[in-house]
Amino acid sequence: MKTYQKAEKDKYIQQINAATEVGPVTKDRTVLNLVKQAQEAASAKEAERKKAEADKVRQQYKDMINQIPGLTDEEKKQYNAAIDKATSTDEMDAIVDFAKLAGERKKTL
Repeated sequence: MKTYQKAEKDKYIQQINAATEVGPVTKDRTVLNLVKQAQEAASAKEAERKKAEADKVRQQYKDMINQIPGLTDEEKKQYNAAIDKATSTDEMDAIVDFAKLAGERKKTL
């Protein structure tokens, strides 16, 4: 919940404090259900933040792919397509690392 703005976090805390039952998670307005909702919302916010961060630097990663020696144009195109589909910088880092390894391996053959 660290990515939550204070108002959103406070709303969930108030709802959890007002809940009269602990569970089950499938029943509305129970503590477990409200915690699950808060966790899902926080996860969605975090995924949204990571995607926005990735979108800002996507072209830089494509440029890195294009500069890797040993890759064919078709391979670069495939790696760049994978960069386009990536939803986080962690994914893009892994793609670039893999492409670098592929390029290095080709140089040694």
